[in-house]
Order: sequence, then C-alpha cells, then structure tokens
Amino acid sequence: MHPEKQKQAAYWNLEKKGMKTMKKFFAMFMALAMIMGMPAAAFAEEVEGAPSITVTKPTAEDTTEAQIQNVEAGVTIEAYRIVEPVYNDSGFVKYQAVSERKIDNSEVTIDLGITDPLNITYKQAMAIAKSENLEKLEAVKTPTDSSEKNPFTFTPNDSQVPNGLGTYKVRLGAGYWLVLVKGGKEVYNPMLLGVYYSVGGNDNTMVQNPVDANSDWALTSDKVVAKSSEVKIEKTANVETQNLGGAVKYTVKTTVPYYSDEYDTNKLVFKITDTLTGLELKKNSEQNWDIQVLKDSNVTPIKYEDVDTKLKYESGGESIEANEGTFTLDATQNGYTINFVPTWIKANGGLEIVIVYTAELTEEAIVNQNPHTNEVVLNYTNDPAEEDASGETKDKEKVYTFDIDGAATTTDLITKTKKENGQEKPLQNAEFTLYTDWDSETNECTTQYTNSTHTSEKGYTAKSDANGKLHITGLAAGTYYLKETKAPDGFTLNDTVYKIVIETDIEGEELKSWTITISEAKNPSVSATNTFTPNAATSNATVTVKHKAENDQMADGTDSTNIQNTQISTLPSTGGMGTTIFTIGGCIIMIAAAGLFFASRRKTSAK
Repeated sequence: MHPEKQKQAAYWNLEKKGMKTMKKFFAMFMALAMIMGMPAAAFAEEVEGAPSITVTKPTAEDTTEAQIQNVEAGVTIEAYRIVEPVYNDSGFVKYQAVSERKIDNSEVTIDLGITDPLNITYKQAMAIAKSENLEKLEAVKTPTDSSEKNPFTFTPNDSQVPNGLGTYKVRLGAGYWLVLVKGGKEVYNPMLLGVYYSVGGNDNTMVQNPVDANSDWALTSDKVVAKSSEVKIEKTANVETQNLGGAVKYTVKTTVPYYSDEYDTNKLVFKITDTLTGLELKKNSEQNWDIQVLKDSNVTPIKYEDVDTKLKYESGGESIEANEGTFTLDATQNGYTINFVPTWIKANGGLEIVIVYTAELTEEAIVNQNPHTNEVVLNYTNDPAEEDASGETKDKEKVYTFDIDGAATTTDLITKTKKENGQEKPLQNAEFTLYTDWDSETNECTTQYTNSTHTSEKGYTAKSDANGKLHITGLAAGTYYLKETKAPDGFTLNDTVYKIVIETDIEGEELKSWTITISEAKNPSVSATNTFTPNAATSNATVTVKHKAENDQMADGTDSTNIQNTQISTLPSTGGMGTTIFTIGGCIIMIAAAGLFFASRRKTSAK
C-alpha cells in the first residue's frame, strides 16, 4: 500500500478507538449521574408531596389525658405519681421510682419500697397506699424539674356522670400513678395507672390505656388494675301480702367486699342490722332465734326461686355459726344485728352471704297503705383512712294487710240493716263468720279463716255495730266468704253467702292501689266494687243490689235498692215476725169463737 494511504488508515483506526473510549466514558458518566440523581429526585418528590416531620423531644411538661372507667358518681379520685421519668438535654432517658427522691429539696427522703420501677408488685402498691406514705408523697414534686405536686384530682365526664357509672379524667405526665377512689358506696381497691412514651427517647408521643375500675388485678407493662367491689344488700319476702298472724319468710342477700392490704385488718367493719315494724321474729323448736346465716359453696350452691326479679331463698348454702372467728348475733323480737369479725371479712372477699329468717305479722292496726316494714342496713368500711364504717347501704321490704270497715278509707263497705216502720235501719249484733272455701252445690262454707287473734277454736267472727257496720281486718289479698252465723234476738238467719275478693297493684315495694269486691256467691251480678289508692278518696261506683224485704214491694214490682260507692246496705233484713202474728191470730180465733157462740144461742132461742 502507498505510504500515504497507510498513514491515513492508521489515523482513522486510532480515531475509531478514541471514539469508542469516549463513548464508554460518557455512558459510565451518565449511569453515575443517574445513580446520584435518584435520591435527590426522591427527596425532592418527598418534600414536594408531604409535609416535613417535626420531632418534639420529651420534657417534664408533657401530659396526656388519663381515664378511669366504671366509677360511680359523687366520689373523689386522686392520683399520686410514684414512678417518674428522667430527662436530659436530648430528651427522655429512663423511669425511676419516686422513692429515690428527696422531700421538698430537704435532706429527708421518701422510701416507697419500689425495687424495680417497671415491675411494681401488688404488695408494693398496697404498701404505698398506706396513709403515712401518702402524706409524704403529697410533699414530693413530680417530676424532679416540675412545679407540680401530688395529688392530682380527676373530674367526671359530664355526659356520663353523675347519673350512674361513668368515666373520670385528668391530664397526667409520664410514669406510674397510684389511683385512690374515696367516698363511694362501692369499695375501690388502689389502682396503678401507667402513662408512658410510646415511640422513644426523642419523641414525646404518650399513651394511657383507660383503666376499668371493675376489672380484676392485671399486671402488665403499662398498668395494674385493682377490682372494685359493689357493696349492696337486697331484702325480699316470700309474699307481698299476708294475714294478721301469718308468717313471712325473709331473705337478705349481700356480698363481702374485696379489701386490699391498704386496709387495716383489725378495723374492718361489715355489720348487718335488721329492724322489724309490726312483726316479731320467731323462734325454732329449741327456743333459739330462727335465723340462718349461710354462705354460697360449690358443694351446696345457694338457689333462688326467681333470680331475675325477687331473690327469694329456695335452698342450699353452707351454714355459718356465730363464734369468735365468724360473727356475733344480737337479736330480740323486733330485730337483730350480725357483726362479722374483721379477720373473717378480709379472708372472705367476694363471698355471697344469705340470711334467712321468719317473722310473724303482729300489729292489727297496720293496714291498707300502711305496710308492715322491715328495713335492713349494711354498715361497712369503704375508706382505708377511716377507722369506722363510713359506708352504708340499705333495703326495705314491705308486706301489706287489708281491712273492711276498719279504717277511714274502707268504711261503709258492708252494712247490716233491718226493716222498721217501712224504713231501712242499722241492725246491731248480727254475727258473721269469715271462710276461705265455699261449696257452690250445697251453698255451704267449709273452712273457717283464722289468724293469731281469731284461733281455730272460734274462727274469725265479726258483729255488726250500732251503725250496722262489720269490722274485718288483717286480711291478705285473696278470696274470702262471709256468712251470717248468729242473728240478734228476735231475728232469723240470712243464709246468703257473700264473696269478698281483695286484689292489689304493687310495684316494687309500693302499693299503688287495692280493690275490694263484695258480691253474692251464687249471684255474682249482685256486687259492689271499689278501688282505693293511698291517701286518696274512694271511687264513686254505683251498684244495684237486689234483695227482698218483708212487706216491701216497689211500685214497679221489683225488689231493689240503689247503693252509692261500695256500701252494701242490702244484706237482707233478717227480722222475724215476732209474736204479733200469733196475737192477731188468737184474736181472730176468739172473735170467730164468739161469733159462733152467739149464733148458736140465737138458733136455740128461735126454737
């Protein structure tokens, strides 16, 4: 090849190699630029599409809303910080026990016995709740660089309290807080509430799980909860109405509260006092007061007739005898007191107790809207700082009995009358007997009604007074039969049987109304009904009671009398004819005999 061409070919080969090298270098440069540019693009996109994150470091002024749920109205809830956060210039460092702190910057220190601030035991929490430790805690600033002092007081949520169980709230800082509830009917054991940072030492986001005051003890990383005990007492009777002298079986039910170690065992009080009005306690065959104290047991669980409405005792339960280790019993005819021993109270938290006894209605004057009452009061300890029984709850049971013509509200229900000179007038001393059974076929009354005053020897009899009224009292709701069994001198018996029905409307323990209907047993259409309400006049019912009175016939040919209200003035007159008819008959016979005598003499003279 020509030298010049060889030189030119070599130049072009060198140029091609240089271009290839440049291309490789440029490709590498572009790849590196893309790699370096990706984070920038991503960062630019993040800044452009979302707000920047602001991190606030934790400080001693951080707080969040803390809540205690299911607490009754009207109580005082206080929180004492016993574990506090420690901070440095960068933020939160750790938690430490307040027990490591000095009191008011003095040389005096507080020792709460907390060995591990993140794992507080039940005993440690209970020991801290003692009153002497609380006094020391009130002088401790929380935390070290804060101006706040114990205790912190919760306030109720207006939407839930004070009409029932509700939620209480307060703003608290980080740490463990001992929460005490005071002044309620329930017994609230101390609660340990945890407020903590949820992210880390460089963020002040805080968390507090609401504490349920009714939950059982639960030891976790963020809270410890103690159960509250609802203290109440329920009293029921096996009947709502009863006859005078009749027996009523009462059931008193309650549950022993849970008491924690903060309560002084020697000062616990759990006392039941039952007072009877118009009733008397009965004794058993051994002449001891017939009062049984029973506790629920797995072997013989307590059973009730109707758990949903009335807790009427049916059977079961393990008997608890009065002794120095259980309770003392002080009883009279009109009530009793059972005082449980403090150590027994502490050892039997949550135990169901039932007291069963029988009482007899004794007061004849307590009738209609005035019930035989029976009030039971439970006194108990509900504040560890108090040495006496500052808690009290009670329940009242009422049993009703009724009368006829025995009080102002039930007068003029039955009137006994006689016919005199063509007028209805009261008839005195007509004796009537009260029965509980009647045979419609024979019209005979079979079973006499009896009570403590009117025994089986003489039954229940009532005589009409000067106004013709029959006074019958001490009756339970039910059906009775009334019949005249002895007429006053000079009168004959009336064999009409009268049916008496007493019905009640009782809601809870309160008598809303009662109705008394009196009718002829064989002729129910002849009746008088009146409904009474407490402290109100009777209704104005108008009834017609048919009867037949001697020598008395209405112009329209019917025998009837209109009666206002429930006055039955038509128990038929039982007046007899007396001797008048015989006198008139004798005179007629004598006149006839005289007439025959004179007629006979005239015939003789004529002859």
